[in-house]
Amino acid sequence: MDIHKHFKTLWWLALLALIGYYLFSRLDKLQSGTPSWFDALAFVVWVALSIGPFYSEIELPGVKLKKEVTQLKENMSAEIASIKSSIQQSNDQRQITNIGFPLTPAPDSKLHDIGEAVKRAVSEYMSESGEPPKKNPTEKHSRDNEDIPDDAKTLFAGRYALESRIREIYRPYAQNITNRKEPINRIIRELAGLGILPQELVSPIMEIYAICSAAIHGEDTTPAKVRFVQETIPELTTALDAISANLELKRYWSSPKIRAGIDATALNCTP
Repeated sequence: MDIHKHFKTLWWLALLALIGYYLFSRLDKLQSGTPSWFDALAFVVWVALSIGPFYSEIELPGVKLKKEVTQLKENMSAEIASIKSSIQQSNDQRQITNIGFPLTPAPDSKLHDIGEAVKRAVSEYMSESGEPPKKNPTEKHSRDNEDIPDDAKTLFAGRYALESRIREIYRPYAQNITNRKEPINRIIRELAGLGILPQELVSPIMEIYAICSAAIHGEDTTPAKVRFVQETIPELTTALDAISANLELKRYWSSPKIRAGIDATALNCTP
């Protein structure tokens, strides 16, 4: 336990004065050259106490060294504890951040391995939790593929019709040719900013896309929304097909080969 700073100062001054008084009382022996071994030890201690505050390395043998070693051990223990805590937090964070969905679909060559992993995971879980209650073979879950509501299928198809056309239009302008990672709302804004998608179509497309996405996320819908999508999707897809066709036509006429052919024809026709 560390002693209070002021008490250590007073203790140092008291020892210095006490040993100094003792040496002063033994001055005649020191001057005559007949000091005792205790006089010599007292003199060494007095010198060490006198110059100790200016040279912290000069201390009584073992005292300073032991204190520094103790402090070093305490500092190392604190550092090791801090490092362990940082490593644990890093591992916990890595475990959290590594849990997520892949950004791109797996290639066909990996589908078999993924299927085997699914079987193993299901088998391990079922062996730990026990077999579920047996169902009648004719009984089906309300969310099985065979029981998808017709309204949900209609909204699925509506979103697919919109998104596939919008991404097809955007692909030549995307920095990354596989623009699947780009959110659809960002793609729509970029197409509108480029003047490719009319501003009047932006809001209707986003509204219909939101309605269709609700069904994909398992949310309830209404007959009015389904009817609205059925009525408006054909009009929007017709407009998007026209935009795509016009862009293809512009790219065709602006291609270097076509431009070179037009220039050559014009040159030959010049009188």
